[in-house]
Amino acid sequence: MRPEVPFQLDECQAPGRKTRPAPVLRAGACVGGDSVLYTPTGPRRVAEIKPGEALYSFDDYTLAERECVEVSNCGMKPVFRVTLEDGRSILLTSDQMMVKVVDPRSNMKWAMRWFVWEPLSEFRQGHMVIAAKAGPEKIVQKPLIEDEEFARYIGFRDSSLAEYAVNPFFDETYTELLNIISIREAGETEVYEVAVQFDESFVANGFVLL
Repeated sequence: MRPEVPFQLDECQAPGRKTRPAPVLRAGACVGGDSVLYTPTGPRRVAEIKPGEALYSFDDYTLAERECVEVSNCGMKPVFRVTLEDGRSILLTSDQMMVKVVDPRSNMKWAMRWFVWEPLSEFRQGHMVIAAKAGPEKIVQKPLIEDEEFARYIGFRDSSLAEYAVNPFFDETYTELLNIISIREAGETEVYEVAVQFDESFVANGFVLL
């Protein structure tokens, strides 16, 4: 059993610095079996995802590709239906981690400085979260710098991350701030745990989850 370790962004962090969260260990956090994950090949049901396939993950102000490490069927568990103000909803276990904006402002660039990863049990109606705006089939990841050698020179792992050197407040086209309008008990259902490369997040039904 892995212990659960919450993560909070340093409030003194400069706005231009990268805001990818440190690894978070959580035990048995799951999504409902009808959840649809955002992938580069389009929307996919969670049960269809295989290790090694690419998923979309929340990365700074946008979405980026990460590798799926494992998808585990965790059987039947009690779940809650979480609904956002735009009508999207998802079934989650109470320990599933979501990103909460704790000092919400209208601008994503500011909100990114003030967020925490917390389990669903800590969320209430009216809390603000970061969600994916576009459907997976409309997401196009295109770096502003194509030169991998230059990207490495300025401190990024590869050219796909080089856009941050040009504009630290990268394209917000694929993410938005939304309020939770309801969290309701939804009985028991078949659930799945999703593990992502670098212990990073994934996107299901538009929700950013960890």
